[in-house]
Amino acid sequence: MVHAIRITRHGTDVFLDKPKSGLFRDLDALAFSGWAVPSVTEVQIEFPTHRVAVSKTLMRPDVTAHLGRIGVETSDDCHGFAVLTEAQPFQVYALFQDGTRKLQLAGEVEAPDNVMLGANGWLFLSSSNGILEQAAGTFNPAPGLKVWDDYLERFDMLAQEMQIQWRFCIAPSKELIVPELAPFPVSDNNFLAVFLRRSRFAEFMSCPIDQFKRYSNISYWPSDSHWSDVGAAIAAKDVLHRFGRTNTVVPNIGVEFSIGIGDLSDKLLGQHDAAFPGISLQNENVNLNFDNYAVLGGNTGRFMIWESDDAGAEGTLFISGGSSFHWMSKFLTPSFKRTVFLHGTGRIDVSLLKEVAPTHVLLQNNSRFMSVHPDEGNFSNLSEMLNPAQMNANWRSGYSYYDRIAADVLGHSS
Repeated sequence: MVHAIRITRHGTDVFLDKPKSGLFRDLDALAFSGWAVPSVTEVQIEFPTHRVAVSKTLMRPDVTAHLGRIGVETSDDCHGFAVLTEAQPFQVYALFQDGTRKLQLAGEVEAPDNVMLGANGWLFLSSSNGILEQAAGTFNPAPGLKVWDDYLERFDMLAQEMQIQWRFCIAPSKELIVPELAPFPVSDNNFLAVFLRRSRFAEFMSCPIDQFKRYSNISYWPSDSHWSDVGAAIAAKDVLHRFGRTNTVVPNIGVEFSIGIGDLSDKLLGQHDAAFPGISLQNENVNLNFDNYAVLGGNTGRFMIWESDDAGAEGTLFISGGSSFHWMSKFLTPSFKRTVFLHGTGRIDVSLLKEVAPTHVLLQNNSRFMSVHPDEGNFSNLSEMLNPAQMNANWRSGYSYYDRIAADVLGHSS
């Protein structure tokens, strides 16, 4: 288990050497140590349920020297303190010689259940969809594989009827790309590897693991469960190639790093900033013309429409994907006259698909979600995906079927 500590207030009379802000593995206790100015007689550490008082009994000649340099007189070297406590949020007070008590420092401590700390500061999910068992190869793939294959068989028949080219892009969980950094075992016979070998529709799958691993230090990044721009570019390039489309995506050119907080570090009090490998593209000929959700990123039911005037743009691409697609979009949208995205993680509403009438369909999902099909292998209903709490005032997309369902979900007249 990984703990995050964040010091939220710093003192003027009490100073901590430990604990510091950061991430810590298997933190059963907090080691408090530091020093206080001569006028402080006692350091008091308050927790939600109790208080710990500690005296300055440790010799700190370095502090005596420091105080002398700033003109503070002291009679001895006893400035330091140390105590071992439980790992809980805390406040540190100074008790002075005149009996006054003053707040000095404060800190938060959190231990989420779903994050583990690997090597070199990389964070990993630990309890999502049996992810540890999937990585170790002990998760039984047969039930999920059968349901997905039966679903894809029905979808393939629909695609043939509508003369649609389709592919399924699977984003590998990061431990499959950097197993040497993971804090748990990763087998060569992990769930995704078995799924890709055994699926009857393996030829339709886009999951260039060798390419992800080739650029493993930049295709994923330490603070997030998703791939980086580099990983997304690798995935998009493979998809375009499988669609037979000419593309100029070069995943390892023009990479720029910026410090950011990912969805894993954000669970840990926002700690552990890391370098995100980004690729900046100027898609001047691509416009996002519709987005039904007010919250950036969004979740299930987000519906977006891009138009491209790029010279090489042809056809309509429909994506039923997940959050990983948001990093792919800038690499795919220039190649199609219209790109329509539904956050559906591979689910299809047949009525919506027929109205969009795409030339190409990309199903997209994260590997850890492939253990089950969200609708037990059936086609889906858009009404069950849209979340009215996230929808904005701009809910009319121009697709009559979508607009009718959106109006019903929002309780509006279409």
